[in-house]
Amino acid sequence: LTSKGGSLTVPNTFVNGATADAPAMNANFTAVASAISTAGGSLTLPNTFSNGSTADATAVNANFAAVEAALDAMPPAGMVLVPAGTFTMGSSLVGGDAVPEHDVTLSSFYLSKYETTYQQWHDVKTWAGENGYTFANAGREGQDGTIGAAPTGASSEPVTTVSWRDAIVWCNARSEQTGLTPAYTYISATIKDATDATACDGAVLNLSAHGYRLPTEAEWEYASRYQDGATWTPGDYLSGATNDYNDAAASQAVAWYNVNSGSVTHDVGGKTANQLGVFDMSGNVWEWCGDWHGSYGAGPDTDPTGPGSGSYRVYRGGSWASPAYTGRVGLRSNGTPDDSDSSIGFRAVLPPGQQ
Repeated sequence: LTSKGGSLTVPNTFVNGATADAPAMNANFTAVASAISTAGGSLTLPNTFSNGSTADATAVNANFAAVEAALDAMPPAGMVLVPAGTFTMGSSLVGGDAVPEHDVTLSSFYLSKYETTYQQWHDVKTWAGENGYTFANAGREGQDGTIGAAPTGASSEPVTTVSWRDAIVWCNARSEQTGLTPAYTYISATIKDATDATACDGAVLNLSAHGYRLPTEAEWEYASRYQDGATWTPGDYLSGATNDYNDAAASQAVAWYNVNSGSVTHDVGGKTANQLGVFDMSGNVWEWCGDWHGSYGAGPDTDPTGPGSGSYRVYRGGSWASPAYTGRVGLRSNGTPDDSDSSIGFRAVLPPGQQ
């Protein structure tokens, strides 16, 4: 439960060799159900135990099986489950390289609720530096922190000034640190050096590896536009907004951009989340996606990962320094893989089933 962002204190313990009385066992399972609910999960217990009786082992085991199933169904801490589905990617309302509109079908995935904070970046980077990883950029706390410095009171602001190469190396390091198989390899070896342009730009994304990675461009747009699986946020809205980008009130409710940011980054999660419960998909910082930038095809596509090669990597969502229109969910932008800027950060994805 701790790995899912929850905590639990059971009210009763039982002595070896003794039988467990029913009220105490009920109280323990009630505490478990409450803790799971508080952490965002759901648990229905198949059995309760009658006062005056002892807890039958078969019924207890069935309850524990239900607890395990409930825990398995919960997203990892700080992430949300994005359901599988089909949507129309691209936007004629945005135009340019956001057309043609085309159908894309995606498998489910976990997406971080928040942009990667400087605290998260620094913690993983510190571990990585002691375990054979190298970064091209040390990262910055928000838009004006000292490069590579220890976290301060602004550590919940997004990390910035990291390149696409830094981001995938960080994802690999976080995977290894947490016992998952890194997702990015080059010639079958885990990519650990963001200064190795050949390896990073030739990265192979192993979707079966189950480690942390950047969202594909299709996953990013899907999550930013998702409402209920049948209704989708129009391409000229900011993520989670109730009207298009021209509506200042609707846009400022969900995003930090040049009009309301005060020319600074802000703690992640400070604006209203979108319908999936994901924050800052528009505004605060641009977010690296996994794909090379290229023209859209006519589709349909299933779990696309973008062109096989290119010169520029995609980033999405607008930032604290850019106008509202850059936060439109259909708008695409891009930079070279070594670009690092005080307006660019990232968030991570995990495949389903990872705990």
